[in-house]
Amino acid sequence: MKNVIGKSKIFFIVALVLIVAGMAILGFLGFNQSVDYKMGYEMSISVDQNVTIENVKSADLMKETAEKYFKDNGIA
Repeated sequence: MKNVIGKSKIFFIVALVLIVAGMAILGFLGFNQSVDYKMGYEMSISVDQNVTIENVKSADLMKETAEKYFKDNGIA
């Protein structure tokens, strides 16, 4: 049987090198790498007013309109 315990320093050094290399790559590249998909859809709806009880009905109307748009265009 091979002496694995005697070579534990080598395993720890290799693991430490891999961890440091991974941290360095994340430091240079960062976490926010974008992934682009073909034939994808994105819809953004923004409202320039504060939401109050009176505005809830308009939010429901906006949701219904968006769902109808998606249904009419075969997206959802």
